[in-house]
Amino acid sequence: MGWSLLPRPSDRRSGRLYRSCIAELVGTFSYIFWGCMVQHSLDNSTTTTTDNTETLGVAIGFGAALAATVHIFSDISGSHFNPAVSLAMFVVQRISLTRMFIYWIMQILGALLAIAILDACDLKMGETHLSVNVGQGFLFELFGTLLWVYVALAATNELRSTVKSNIEYPLYVGLAFILLHLALVPLTGCGLNPPRSLLANAFFDTIEGYDWVYVVAPLVAAVLGGFSYELIFSNYYTDLSSSYMKNTKTINSIPKQ
Repeated sequence: MGWSLLPRPSDRRSGRLYRSCIAELVGTFSYIFWGCMVQHSLDNSTTTTTDNTETLGVAIGFGAALAATVHIFSDISGSHFNPAVSLAMFVVQRISLTRMFIYWIMQILGALLAIAILDACDLKMGETHLSVNVGQGFLFELFGTLLWVYVALAATNELRSTVKSNIEYPLYVGLAFILLHLALVPLTGCGLNPPRSLLANAFFDTIEGYDWVYVVAPLVAAVLGGFSYELIFSNYYTDLSSSYMKNTKTINSIPKQ
């Protein structure tokens, strides 16, 4: 199976594509909006909090927001909510090029809506800034997005033999998001998502010359993650499935006594 340009005709006829697009818009909006709202609440809390406590709260807030929206929409759109995840899904041939670009548009619109509402309410939350040099920031954003991509690819891999449930993907991606925010908020602001980073910085007039890092690093991570997962890790499940089928045929060929 090769890369596909257009979505499957059945998706267009049944309306699944349109529902998926709305799910990407609403999901992207929800996780960014509610994650930023948690950050605002911590910043304006009457209780004295240390920087470490606030970082923990932001990490849990964004992780819970992403887990909740992934749980709602994973069966509808795949719950990408990030152009990097959609690009990785295209690289491993799980979505078409057209679907990827449509998802990108919906994700940008969702992030734009979330940031615009925050700005209208004078809640300037969600900006991302580097407290390390550009090279380090690039690597941190790349490795962070790579983990997000790997979690998404592994949790949605149909070749895996583990029993799937509606809680598996949300749980894993939520935990990964908490981990990434704990590690990266003090260093890069934990962007990992180009629209979320750039739009917040643009709306709140905090654009810096290094903001290209928040676009290039996630997209490079998507390509690297997609190809490496497909060529190295996904083959494990293919080989395992082939071995299982071979053993099953051998057992079935033994004459019954």
